[in-house]
Amino acid sequence: MTLKEIIKKDSKFEDETREFLSMIRASSMALVVYFILTSATMFYVKHPRTALACLGMSIASVGIIYLSMHVRKRVLFHTYSIFMYSWVVVATYCFGNVIDAELMLIPILVAGFLATYDNFKGKLWYSFVAMCAYMAIYFYNFFNEPKTDLNDIARVHIKIFTIIVAFVMMFIVCWYFANTTQEAQSKLAKRNLQLSREAMTDPLTELPNRRNMYKTLDNRTSENERKSSSFCVAMGDIDYFKKINDTRGHNCGDYVLVTLAKMFREFMKDKGTVCRWGGEEFFFFFPDGNGDQVFLYIEHLRLEIEKYNFKFNDEEFKCTMTFGVSEYNQKDSSDQLVQSVDRKLYTGKERGRNRVIW
Repeated sequence: MTLKEIIKKDSKFEDETREFLSMIRASSMALVVYFILTSATMFYVKHPRTALACLGMSIASVGIIYLSMHVRKRVLFHTYSIFMYSWVVVATYCFGNVIDAELMLIPILVAGFLATYDNFKGKLWYSFVAMCAYMAIYFYNFFNEPKTDLNDIARVHIKIFTIIVAFVMMFIVCWYFANTTQEAQSKLAKRNLQLSREAMTDPLTELPNRRNMYKTLDNRTSENERKSSSFCVAMGDIDYFKKINDTRGHNCGDYVLVTLAKMFREFMKDKGTVCRWGGEEFFFFFPDGNGDQVFLYIEHLRLEIEKYNFKFNDEEFKCTMTFGVSEYNQKDSSDQLVQSVDRKLYTGKERGRNRVIW
């Protein structure tokens, strides 16, 4: 298994994500390198006990990586925090403040504040403990001398290693939270887009719904207040649709709606937009053309529907529709235009159905 595969290995718990584990693993790998370099420096300046202790810390860092694959996120982070605090305390006791070991508390504090606790009180307690630890280390260094005397070479090297690993760990923590936030924002944006589409789409026919069409009409009428132009609408209602549902079943009724929706979508491809207005009603928006042209379009569509052989459960049957057509009047609002075409539709119903009223 490569280092990349180890870092990206999923949690064994289905309710926990791998991102936090990846942060701990990457940080632990940085610590392995840090402790090995520190151990080598200690051997070089003739401090074998300290060197062996650093090797032990590097092995413990590997143990943290192993632990990340078998325990819960919270247990892992607390174990990792205890490990880091232990190193800072030991390093301070041995070397004082000459290697700036307390720098390693900063990325741990940030990670703990953002990732560990769900409640604000818990975050405050964690921050308070970290602050107290930092202050305790400061005052200990102020009043006590280090137990291990390092020469200039060892002091400079270990300080450089400490600064580098502290910044690397901080980078890993920041990268983790930046990446997590970006992913969350991306998922939220996609979900909002999906919800917006669902809110604007009829689930059965997959046509735009009434809300979507009203938005289109409102936009067009607003444009017409600035720039006068003609457009038309039509409304169609399936004749005796209740009878189809009652005699052939609601599944057959759904089949009719879906079949007509496909027909309308193809018919309106280069003419405008169609939506399912509600129930067995459909609404057509023609952004160009006048009432006479749209009347001819809809009359042609009506004849196509009349000739079409619907087939459900191996039974063929016919279906017709009644339509109303209205042309936009500059003084009308969207609601008034809809009311106008609705009145014409019901005039067609009163006159015997299967016709277009303009």
